[in-house]
Amino acid sequence: MGSFVLRFLDAMPPSSHEDSTTATLLKLVLEDLKAFYFEAATTQPDQGEADSDNLSKWFWRETVSGKVLFAVRDAHMESEDDTLRLVVTRQLVPRAHSGSSPFEVSQ
Repeated sequence: MGSFVLRFLDAMPPSSHEDSTTATLLKLVLEDLKAFYFEAATTQPDQGEADSDNLSKWFWRETVSGKVLFAVRDAHMESEDDTLRLVVTRQLVPRAHSGSSPFEVSQ
């Protein structure tokens, strides 16, 4: 999963499946990646009370994967591929976190 997502930092890789676009595969991989992180986090000691808001904040602000996904979003916001542009602008980063990239410099 990770190597597939990392390839988007440079350019959009070609689809490896004839029945799915690369953008669609990216969306599916991202859903699996986030599910993996959230499930792993909730199995840690003292995380039984973790709610979805805290897990989401943790993922988007404190994990390398969250930062990589922001970088993928930023790299493809102006993509000529309509589907990829839609995925990165509307579906990649949740609206609650999209306004504050971990790469923005605080004033």
